[in-house]
Amino acid sequence: MNLLTILIAEDNADDYFILEYALKAAEFGGRRMRARDGVEARAYLLGEGDFGNRAANPLPSLILADLKMPRMNGLELLQWARTQPVIKRIPFIVLSASRSTADVSAAYDSYVSSYHVKPSRIEDLVMLLKELATYWFEASVRPEIPASKLPPCSGTPES
Repeated sequence: MNLLTILIAEDNADDYFILEYALKAAEFGGRRMRARDGVEARAYLLGEGDFGNRAANPLPSLILADLKMPRMNGLELLQWARTQPVIKRIPFIVLSASRSTADVSAAYDSYVSSYHVKPSRIEDLVMLLKELATYWFEASVRPEIPASKLPPCSGTPES
C-alpha cells in the first residue's frame, strides 16, 4: 500500500491512543495526522494557519472522524467538507460510539462515505480497520484530488 495521508478528527486523547494502537496492529498504511476537533480539521483541509505547509500537511486520502467533538462536531465537518469543490472527493468515514439512528441517518443524508460504530473490543477495531484499509486503498478506485483546484488559503480558520 502506498504511503497516504489519513486525517483523523478525534478530540478524546484516550480514544485516539487506542485508535493509533489499532491502526498499527491492523498495518493500516499511511501517515496519520490528528485534528482535535472539526475546526482544526477544517483548518488542516484548507491548509490554513499551522497547516499552511502542504509538503508537511498534504491533503488526506481519507478522513476518519468522530461524531461528538467540541467546537465543530463530525457531522458539521462532514457537511462543510461536502460543499468544498475538491475536498468533497475525499472519502469521509465516521467512527463513532453513537448507534443512534438519527446520527446514522444524518451522516448518510450528508453524504458520509461510511459510518461505523466503534467496537468495544480492540480485536474488533483492528479487524474493522483492516477491512477499511482493504476497501479504500486496494479494492476501490477513487477520483484524483487536483491540488491546483484547491481554494486559496485565507489565514486563520473561523471559530
